[in-house]
Amino acid sequence: MQSSYGIGPFLFPLGIKNKPFSGEFESVNTKKLPNSDVTHTTGKVKVYRATDGNTRFEDYGKEKQGDKIYAVSIYNHVEQKIYLLDVESKSVYTMPESESTNEPNSESELSVSTDKNIGKKVIENLVCLGYQRKKGENDLFEHWISEELNQIMLAKSVLGDETNTLLLFDIKRLEPDSKMFVVPRDYKPIKIE
Repeated sequence: MQSSYGIGPFLFPLGIKNKPFSGEFESVNTKKLPNSDVTHTTGKVKVYRATDGNTRFEDYGKEKQGDKIYAVSIYNHVEQKIYLLDVESKSVYTMPESESTNEPNSESELSVSTDKNIGKKVIENLVCLGYQRKKGENDLFEHWISEELNQIMLAKSVLGDETNTLLLFDIKRLEPDSKMFVVPRDYKPIKIE
């Protein structure tokens, strides 16, 4: 099993082969404001992983605004390229997969090798191993990993007055359609300088 995770907010390992699935990530951010009010922000991302390691994320934005996809990220492990698609403008930015990393790049990202084992629990009918890291008095990072999928199923961080939770659910153990990992022909390439 891969020992470290870290692809943006998803904590998602790339290039994992022979473990296809699709599912939904729900993110919830709760923040206590100085006036004691509490804010809640939610988001939804669908994820698809193919047997060959290709992975697709469909970002539905904050507050689950229907079924409108705002952005798509395709990690084509076979081509060793990452495609970032802007759905509204039908444009695509391409970069080599080598510009992405699975290694933790900050104190807040998680690594099994340095975290305390906190046991097992079942999430979405998958046995998951739990790991936790405490930092200071109030900061806590916790994640639950399915060895069967080699995937974080639940991640939670508490940083002062802010709590972030990410849950993977509605798991389907089927091979996604290979067309999902190809940029549509009507998307125009863009360069970012």
